[in-house]
Amino acid sequence: MGKTLDQALWYPSSMLEEMHALAGSQKKTTAWVVEQAWGAARAEIAKLDGHKPWRAEKVFEQRYADADKVKHVLTLSVTTMDEIKSEAARLDRSMSWLVARCFCIAHETLGQPKSATTGA
Repeated sequence: MGKTLDQALWYPSSMLEEMHALAGSQKKTTAWVVEQAWGAARAEIAKLDGHKPWRAEKVFEQRYADADKVKHVLTLSVTTMDEIKSEAARLDRSMSWLVARCFCIAHETLGQPKSATTGA
């Protein structure tokens, strides 16, 4: 594995619970869930010009808007961290905001097996 960095991010508590459940069901870490969400949502996020990603905002408002925010520290690859940090700066948003919206965009496909041959 390449170089990694720890990053504290804030999530709605219900979102973090979903991330932990998904990570457990996949026998992976919460950082893996975030990296998968980033990978799945990156293309859609790159198309944004500073406006809210409508699909992500709709999911966020429906599922997570009223939840208390909790801090969680992740260990992410330097590459992923740099990409997220760069996109967050471009959009003038926090990394926490961006990661939460990535999870909203990707939540329907995360945890779905890609094929019977993937996995450890």
